[in-house]
Amino acid sequence: MKICRTLMCAAALSVALVFCAGCRPAKKNAAVPAVLSVTTDPAGASVEIDGRKFKTTPSKIGMPEGVFLLKLSRDGYVPQWQMVKIARGETKKIDVRLAPEEVSVLIVSTPAGAELRDKEGGKLLGTTPCVLSGQRRGTHELVLSAPGYAPRPVSFSIQDARPQMLSVNLVSNVGRIQIGSVPKDAQIFFDGHSVGRTPVQREMRTGRYLVRCEKSGYQGEEKMLEVVRDRTARLHFNLASLPGSLGVSCNVRDAMIILDGKEAGVTDSVLKDIAYGIHTVKVVKEGFDTAEKRIEVPRGGRVNVEFNISVNTGGIDLAVAPPGATVYLDGRLMAQALGERGAKISRVIQLRDIAPGKHQLMVVHKRARPDRRQRSVVVQKGVVTRLGNFDMWVPNAILVLRRDGLEREGIVVSQTPEAVVFEQDKGVRIPYQRKDIKDLKWLKLEE
Repeated sequence: MKICRTLMCAAALSVALVFCAGCRPAKKNAAVPAVLSVTTDPAGASVEIDGRKFKTTPSKIGMPEGVFLLKLSRDGYVPQWQMVKIARGETKKIDVRLAPEEVSVLIVSTPAGAELRDKEGGKLLGTTPCVLSGQRRGTHELVLSAPGYAPRPVSFSIQDARPQMLSVNLVSNVGRIQIGSVPKDAQIFFDGHSVGRTPVQREMRTGRYLVRCEKSGYQGEEKMLEVVRDRTARLHFNLASLPGSLGVSCNVRDAMIILDGKEAGVTDSVLKDIAYGIHTVKVVKEGFDTAEKRIEVPRGGRVNVEFNISVNTGGIDLAVAPPGATVYLDGRLMAQALGERGAKISRVIQLRDIAPGKHQLMVVHKRARPDRRQRSVVVQKGVVTRLGNFDMWVPNAILVLRRDGLEREGIVVSQTPEAVVFEQDKGVRIPYQRKDIKDLKWLKLEE
């Protein structure tokens, strides 16, 4: 008994010594813990370090120095492992993009060779047997189709990384069609796709179709048709004739088109919905001869007619001395008489497309004396009348004499270093010595 008490006392003393040793204050140079910052894309991944779990990303974890095995995992994504070495006092950042788990799915069908398409966008994925690789978690909806068989939806769900196989049986959905028309040899379309020319007899997948019958020269017609499995669906079309069209062109644009006495547009144009038969077509434009033709318009077709009409106007050529005046014809502004710098006469002014007959031509310059000149001109069809020059007395300078300081407007006829010959009125020319001239200002020839 005494021995037992001695042993118990020794044990208690040992525990006390260990406890005291663990409670000693930390040394001043104790290691500062490191920090491991972990982020993932997407967030919410589980974090394990050397088998010990921490909170999901984003996560900041206090760490001792050393080398550790980091595991990141998230449902639906491939786990990632990474060796991490971290030093004393270091803040280490780890950022990982997780790759989604992908699974392969084998799809087979009876019969084989069916097209497999995405249900949402209709994209062709392959023909059976078909392996779809890279499939991610979730529900996938596809459609299997083959000629003569009803399209069949295919759905599969991926919940883990195990590959899958689907086997699908397609059901025949074929009926027969018989389609006729008057007239024959009309083109038949089912939902916009051509199936032949009448009479049409063939197999067709079951379903409800919009059938269109077309033939050149006739009005197209549409009807609904339902094709039933193992039965014959019949349809007949009686097509109505179409009106024709008439293309009218002319060597002169925007000539008025007269069809059977009524205005129908301007050249060049295509006149539509023209009844079959003989029509009278006429083109009319001011300044040109009128032309007329009789044309036969076919059923549902187009016929073109061309016109070449001649000018029935004349023209006038004139020049003005000096340049700068404005030209009017029958009170309408036509042109300005322009010339080269220093020229005494303008360039030739060409007035065209003038209706035959008598016209009043007027040349005006505000500084001229008198300020306008007029002539009556007879214009003939297809003839350009060339007139003599329009001479106008237009001051080109202002002269100021020293003796009176008055401004005199007139024409400098000639000049030398010693003198200037100045015409203050038409025909009255006076020479002035340079020493008597105070100023000589030149005027623009234009108004």
